[in-house]
Amino acid sequence: MKDSRWQQVRNVLLVRLDNLGDVLVTTPAFHAVRHALPEAHLTLLASPVGAQVGQLNPDLDEVIVYQAPWMDPWQQLPLDSAREQHMIALLKERHFDGALIFTSFRQSPLPAAYLCYLAGIPLRVAASILEF
Repeated sequence: MKDSRWQQVRNVLLVRLDNLGDVLVTTPAFHAVRHALPEAHLTLLASPVGAQVGQLNPDLDEVIVYQAPWMDPWQQLPLDSAREQHMIALLKERHFDGALIFTSFRQSPLPAAYLCYLAGIPLRVAASILEF
């Protein structure tokens, strides 16, 4: 985190919206964030299944459960803009200083980054690999 603004954050959203195993393999990254920002409140935004791992992680202070429509592998989640608006409002009222978005290399972090943008989170970071 070379941007000096990250040193000032005290309320960080960690986003990992896929499966239990994916959240589990991200725990070293969560630990690194805890080490880099020891005074920050770390909240994980995770799928219902992934949240199970997050709730057991001592580096996390809190877990918010969210079934993201773009992460629905069987596309069974009904279209419901009110659900998405509710999540944006929830994140907005939490006043996060920054968001770190974790995905696998086959996923785009852009929907989660846009969710965080709409929630007014000023600092957002993710990696995106373009394949041609």
